[in-house]
Amino acid sequence: MSKVKSKKSKVRITFSVYLVLLTATAFIVSVFIYLLIPLDVYYTSSSIHKSFINVALFLNTHFRLFPSFIIPFLSSQRILGFEKYISFSLLYLTVGIFTFFIDRKRKIFWWYILLSPLVFLEVYIRLINHNLDIMFTPYLNLVIAFVLTRQKSVLKIILKIKKYGNLLFLLFIVYLMFTYFNDFTYLPGKIWKGKWIWSHQDEKDQFLVFEKKLLLPPLIRLKKVPLTITAKSIYRLYINNKFVGIGPGPIDDNNRYFDSYDITKYLHPGINLIKIEAYNYGDDSHFQKKQTGGVLAQIEINSLFFRTIIGTDKTWLVSQDSGWIRTGPKTADGKTYGGEIGTSVLYDEVFDFGVQKRGFNLSDERRAKIEDNLFPRDIPALDYTKTDMKKVDKEGYIDFGEMMVGYPIISAKTDGPAKIIINYREDEKSVGVQKDEFIFPGRGNFVHQNLGRRGFRLVRIVWEKGTGEIELGVETVRFPAEKIGDFKSSDDLLNKIYVLGEKTLKLAMQDQFEDSFIHERSQYLGDSLVDMLYGFYSYSPQILARKALYQFASSQRKDGLIETVYPSSLNQTIISYELMFNTFLKYYYLYTGDLDTVKDLIGNGEKIVKSFDKLKNEQGIIDIGTKNDLEMGEVLTFWIDHISPGDTLPSINLSLNALYYQELDSLSYLYSFIDKKKESVFEEEKKILSQKLQVLVSGLNKSQGKVEGHAAVLLINSGALGTELESEIYNTLFRQMKQLFVTGYFNLFYLLAMEKMGDVDGIKSLVKEHWGGMLDRGADTVWETYDPRVENYLPGSKTHAWSAAPTYFLPAYVGGVRPLSPGWSKILIKPIIIGQSAKTEVKTPCGKIYEKWEIKDGNFDITVNKTCQGEVSLVLPFDIEKGKQITFTENSFHLKIPLSN
Repeated sequence: MSKVKSKKSKVRITFSVYLVLLTATAFIVSVFIYLLIPLDVYYTSSSIHKSFINVALFLNTHFRLFPSFIIPFLSSQRILGFEKYISFSLLYLTVGIFTFFIDRKRKIFWWYILLSPLVFLEVYIRLINHNLDIMFTPYLNLVIAFVLTRQKSVLKIILKIKKYGNLLFLLFIVYLMFTYFNDFTYLPGKIWKGKWIWSHQDEKDQFLVFEKKLLLPPLIRLKKVPLTITAKSIYRLYINNKFVGIGPGPIDDNNRYFDSYDITKYLHPGINLIKIEAYNYGDDSHFQKKQTGGVLAQIEINSLFFRTIIGTDKTWLVSQDSGWIRTGPKTADGKTYGGEIGTSVLYDEVFDFGVQKRGFNLSDERRAKIEDNLFPRDIPALDYTKTDMKKVDKEGYIDFGEMMVGYPIISAKTDGPAKIIINYREDEKSVGVQKDEFIFPGRGNFVHQNLGRRGFRLVRIVWEKGTGEIELGVETVRFPAEKIGDFKSSDDLLNKIYVLGEKTLKLAMQDQFEDSFIHERSQYLGDSLVDMLYGFYSYSPQILARKALYQFASSQRKDGLIETVYPSSLNQTIISYELMFNTFLKYYYLYTGDLDTVKDLIGNGEKIVKSFDKLKNEQGIIDIGTKNDLEMGEVLTFWIDHISPGDTLPSINLSLNALYYQELDSLSYLYSFIDKKKESVFEEEKKILSQKLQVLVSGLNKSQGKVEGHAAVLLINSGALGTELESEIYNTLFRQMKQLFVTGYFNLFYLLAMEKMGDVDGIKSLVKEHWGGMLDRGADTVWETYDPRVENYLPGSKTHAWSAAPTYFLPAYVGGVRPLSPGWSKILIKPIIIGQSAKTEVKTPCGKIYEKWEIKDGNFDITVNKTCQGEVSLVLPFDIEKGKQITFTENSFHLKIPLSN
């Protein structure tokens, strides 16, 4: 009997010591790390130490057991290289030694002997191959726990121990929690276990390749494997040589986006290769400020039995691809479009296949703090689609049939040493050209995909040396915008013009609204405003519009002004664009009903308006004649219509005051939903400015002065002058002048002024001359500028979405479908009769709207079907019923009016 008790006692001691040793070691290591090592010292971390951190984080997240100030301390990133693996192996070795001396019957020890070599094998592999992460240890922890629980004597002892049984069992459960919750708490953007890495040679204009190998056990069942990544400046991610994504998206100077991908489908048991191609622009560019290089990423492995995180650190291999030789970006070298078109942002790549082979070294682990200003991507991932490869038998142009935006792929088979040049063009006559060079060392097959994005329709291949065969394709990139609008007319020219703008807008919608995806690739405030309007009748712009508003607001300076090209290195203040922020916000709210965004940003808009007090003269009118700079000393660029409006200073001042009045009107409108007191303040300011402008304009008319074209358009649209004075300006000036505005951007404002004045013939003429003229000259996207009076007119860019005005104007004014109150809760139907019929479809936040009118059998016939529950105000065309208004709430409405009435 005593012998049995002795055996049980030994087993009890063995098991107790094992559990206590494991738990105590974890506790002591954690206490030592957190309490004894100075904060500024990089320290070691065992797997159990990381488990301790994450159990604490898990418990705090779900049960609030720890004060909030402890968590940032627990989640510190100070881990030194591979010492954590050594400490981990020493922990197992210590357990083995104690087990040997205590477990005389070797019931547990032999299991330990059988399993421990795998632990040391993992440590050994990690030490000799820094780049390989393997996933054995979590399984081994579970196996040891399983073996212990299978020992009958151990189970009996656990059940029979009275004094210490509960404590030991609790310690055992805690150990399992350490195992299971290893790296459990994963909060993207909040807790980063990766570190910024780059090469030891921190040069600008660098193209680097980072690699990491991950060994997954054969029987692993992955649940979900999210990968989080960002870079300075751009990255392209591959898993097992399969393309995953490109990023990050452009953001303001003080923040940075990170992207998240579920890479489960790319992984398999065995060795997996994680590859990141990264490029740092180095120098300032039109759409990016100078920054040091860096890549930051982490992978969360989730399986049935364990979770762990692998982050970028100095174990990642890095190579500078010497085959990729960039000549550096060519940034716009004029002031505002002051240089030749060919000096816009072009990125020429040179790739030498002869030195393509890379030699890898360990990454340089940046000791920079992981910023608190890393934010998850707030827009959907872009769509990527590969085209078919096109074979080039000889030198000449490849016509892709339409404008392409994406990443070219070249496949070459050379007969010997060779060199080719690839030119990317909008058409054969385009001035701005992007160019790549490829150098081939000898006979062979070569494949390469650009990291730099290209915009083109035509590609010209030039063999400078050697012969061979070339195939060229492109991986196109698009923002995944939903198609929410359509317009059809009996006039096929109007249909083609609508589609022309729609197609251009779709190309320009990338990570942001890009003014030109070939040249600047920048987000301008004025361009973004009109692009948003175009999108509400074609491809949903809400996500990009909201992003743009927040980004422009984030650029606001102490003096109240914002950067009107942003993100960018230009620090450019376009004064007319400053006076469009609140109008942008107003139309965004009108079409979306998103009041939260208005509440967030209206304060920024108010500061912009107040900043113009410095530019007012003694009469309280904006006058930049003597005040052309502000607090920070920069010269303000006046940009109403492309390069220069050609207007005199008095007319420029009138234009600015018209825009200023419109901003006051927008603030008054927006505050009517938020703060009635502020609404009345801006209403009063509007009233005072209106009176002053009416006196000023009347005085010009009486003194045979001149209200020049741009000012006249903006004053009419602003509503500051009143009906009588607006008619006087329009009748004395516009009916005598030929269309002189060369941008489709400003011609939008011209169309709106003509609609307000009821000049239907003028609208027909402008649409067909300006945009129809582009089509006659072979346009397949809208041009940046166009002057029908100039033979063989050559615009700066033949793909510029700011000129897509008819894509908005035709459905909104010819179709006549517009929101009358925020979120389309009230709807206006007010068509213009151009052609014999028009059909408009719009998907709104409150539902779909279908409207069709036609002239048929001597009647004006109009049908409206909607799923919105709001009220509809139908305003009949003036030339049919003199603007008679009919209100209805039914979801279906049909009206037929004889034209004779």
